[in-house]
Amino acid sequence: GGINTHAVLEEAPASAQRPLSFARRECELCVFAAASEAELLAQMQQVQGYIENNPGVALLDLAATLAARDCADKPVRLAVLAGDVAELAKKLQQAAKKIAEAKSPRWMTRTGLVFSSQPLQGKLAFLFPGEGSQYLNMLADLAQQFPEVREWFDFWQGLYDEQPGSTRTDILFPPASELDDELRRRLEARLFDMDVGSEAVFVASQALFSLLGALGVEPDAMLGHSTGESSALAASGAIAFTDREQLADFIRELNQVYRGVLDGGGIATGALLTVGALKRELVDRHIAACAAPVSVAMDNCQNQLVLFADRATVEGLLQLLSEEGGICSILPFDRAYHTPLFAAVTSAFHQYYHAVGLQAPKTPLYSCASAGLFPADSSAVCELAAAQWSNTVRFRETIANMHRDGVRYFVEVGPSGNLTGFVNDILGGEEYLAIASNARKRSGVEQLFNLLGSLFACGGGGNTAPAP
Repeated sequence: GGINTHAVLEEAPASAQRPLSFARRECELCVFAAASEAELLAQMQQVQGYIENNPGVALLDLAATLAARDCADKPVRLAVLAGDVAELAKKLQQAAKKIAEAKSPRWMTRTGLVFSSQPLQGKLAFLFPGEGSQYLNMLADLAQQFPEVREWFDFWQGLYDEQPGSTRTDILFPPASELDDELRRRLEARLFDMDVGSEAVFVASQALFSLLGALGVEPDAMLGHSTGESSALAASGAIAFTDREQLADFIRELNQVYRGVLDGGGIATGALLTVGALKRELVDRHIAACAAPVSVAMDNCQNQLVLFADRATVEGLLQLLSEEGGICSILPFDRAYHTPLFAAVTSAFHQYYHAVGLQAPKTPLYSCASAGLFPADSSAVCELAAAQWSNTVRFRETIANMHRDGVRYFVEVGPSGNLTGFVNDILGGEEYLAIASNARKRSGVEQLFNLLGSLFACGGGGNTAPAP
């Protein structure tokens, strides 16, 4: 039988179990689960009636009461993001209308409604973004709310305490009162230096990985994009460390290895160009016509390639491909990532990975260099992890292979949400869910709730709502 929502709501004290706790709440995640659409609609009507009869009810307590109910074996689900009870009531009306009209078993809206009448069966994968996804003040609101996030930025701040003026978090989190246009430009430039940029994305990704783990979201597989593979190696257990001090040593030493290659003149530079909205054959013809060598550094999706060449060649391609109707831009860093010119880095990292004992991942880990799973042999793991630095990022092909292998949930674990857009482009028309844990233009809490609500509704986050 169904749940007597009126009785549950009326009996729930203000101190009822709460799904998540924040110092300053900007929204709540309200979840519903039922055995049928009719039962779900009845629950929604009961909650609307309760709000009408109890206009002073706190949204926090209402959300907690809904989250505390048993959702097992109840596949028809709805997740609602709301800022107050009035907004919840309005959205429940909208949802009821859409449920009655919708022909699809699953849908979501930009306003914070997610519905599913049929669980999406399949594996859940974490995707870790690489350099280029970092931005000033990323995850700042989550760091204030969650110790799991704050601890990682505290860890990063302490990495280089012995070096005056090198505190990384001062670059990422500048005082708002001092952030004029000139300072912003300087800090953003520093944030895209390889040492700071790659570490910033690594720390942010590990922070979100820890937070999702604390909330009970566990992956069946992982994938790192470009420098995001370092995040994936750590999260998957391929980098063995018993505490964060060991990880700190690993990061500092890897930085030194890179610095050694840089000081030895082994880091080639030029320009990286993103190219979208053009057929691959047309882009290839323009590449072939160039006098200087051009490398495809990243094959991100059908609508984005990243090309590397010397600055003059890239600027020429920018003009030509833009005239063809392409959407093109030059990236704000100049390193020859994922091209043969980065071979010195591959060699140095290969030696270091062997020295620290990189091992087979504990969670199945895919590689964008091979478009398949990492091998079980530790020596082969070191070789493949190092090789990705001077090989094309085959993200499009890898995602397609993961979907073929049964992955249906693609959760981006890191800043910005760029990879989620790539997955949507790659898998359009297939059955899947791609969702980011962070978005530049949305509050961190709201995006986190959006992720948890989507997993709950579609069945990828377990049978219960997020635990406190």
